[in-house]
Amino acid sequence: MDELRAFLAAIVESSDDAIIGLNLHGRIFSWNRGARQIYGYSAAEVAGQSISLLSLPEHRDEIRKMQQSLQNKHPIRHLQTIHLHKSGRSLFVSLSVSSVVDRFGQILGASLIVRDITRQMKAEETLRETEEKYRQLFRAEQDAIILFEQQSGIICEVNEAALQLYGYKRNKFLQMRVTELVIESEENWLILQRSTARHRRCNGQQFAAEISLGHLSLKGSSMQVMIVRDISDRRQYEQLHQNLALAKEFQQRLLPAKIPQLSGYDIYVQTCYCQDAGGDYYDFFALPPTADVGLAFAVGDVCGHDIGAALLMALTKGILQNEAEHSLLEQDRLLQTLNRQLISSATDSSFLTLFFGRLDPRQRLLHWNSAGHGPVFCYRPRQGRIIELPPSDIPLGIDPRAQYPNPEPLQLESGDILLIGTDGLWEARNPQGEMYRSDRLRQVIASHREKSAREIYRIVMQKITDFRQGLAQEDDMTLLVIKVTD
Repeated sequence: MDELRAFLAAIVESSDDAIIGLNLHGRIFSWNRGARQIYGYSAAEVAGQSISLLSLPEHRDEIRKMQQSLQNKHPIRHLQTIHLHKSGRSLFVSLSVSSVVDRFGQILGASLIVRDITRQMKAEETLRETEEKYRQLFRAEQDAIILFEQQSGIICEVNEAALQLYGYKRNKFLQMRVTELVIESEENWLILQRSTARHRRCNGQQFAAEISLGHLSLKGSSMQVMIVRDISDRRQYEQLHQNLALAKEFQQRLLPAKIPQLSGYDIYVQTCYCQDAGGDYYDFFALPPTADVGLAFAVGDVCGHDIGAALLMALTKGILQNEAEHSLLEQDRLLQTLNRQLISSATDSSFLTLFFGRLDPRQRLLHWNSAGHGPVFCYRPRQGRIIELPPSDIPLGIDPRAQYPNPEPLQLESGDILLIGTDGLWEARNPQGEMYRSDRLRQVIASHREKSAREIYRIVMQKITDFRQGLAQEDDMTLLVIKVTD
């Protein structure tokens, strides 16, 4: 018998669970190793203490109910509650309480078995929080999320974004297979972790979809999560970007490959587009063999700065190149022909301002005409003043009756500087909304009259950039600088 008692005592002492003996008054009289490990008290510290030592003050009512159950010989099984460690920290515990009775059925006390489930409870709480977090993400995610069985393809759950993207009601969606969303010829996307495919909405409309797939195990079933993003707008943007790139390349080829040289003149010109394609235009034309030496040129500005403007600019170049053989010496006839052809060929309300000039180096004359283009400046350093060349008539492409009479040629002198630009220069704005204006352009010419044509161009563009103070360029800018040399 003594050996049996010793064996039972050893079992109690070696248990990882706390096994606590209580007398009829709820005071502790036995305390095993598991109790020491769980609560931090030694057996000497708790001997004779009330079991309420281990309870939260607000849970003292549990002790009273436990004692009533024991008096009625009703055991308590796996009650989950919170106890206190010696250090004061809380412990989540599961306890079972049984009455200890003698052979006559008299209650001697109680046996309390306590298991520390703090780690388990915190893990479950973390799991619940994680599940709730992902549930909220699932609902709030802007991309469509579809959960479906891997083998059958049956859709099990969808978020609100999926309902909006495909247009199905939830109950209808949950009766479908995921392959019903995909155009039949593109079902091979299922073998890829990330791909693109053509999907179909409930109304039959197709759209480009970017697909991301993931695997998970849910309640013993192998599932797949499909995240779908409508990339139709992106595809359209990419296509537009490619078209703009092609338009830019085409337009760059329309501009002269190099600036021609003319004895007695220093010439520089360049265009800076605000988008990939624009409507600013310049060109040079060699005079026909029957004419004296010289050089003809044009600077134009199509309203707008998009692909439509670029196309009108290309049309203008084609007409000018064709007419140059016949009309370079007659500016009025050239502009009249160009005006009529633009009106008959253009398909919208676009119009074009154009300055056309012809340099005669022998007589140092500028023969010119302007279809609504300006201001055009001629700085005369010997006189210390700037002449502005006014338009002869309205822009091209508006009225077929416009005549564009030729003004008197401008007599040029050594040191004179011609500035022919487009309105993107003087209409550039700073953060305060103020325009650069042509008067600032006048000051730049006067202040840097000794510079070369290339340097004058560079200084003007730098001044405008500084004026914008980091604001993006809003319009195309073209500047042709012609300086009369000795």
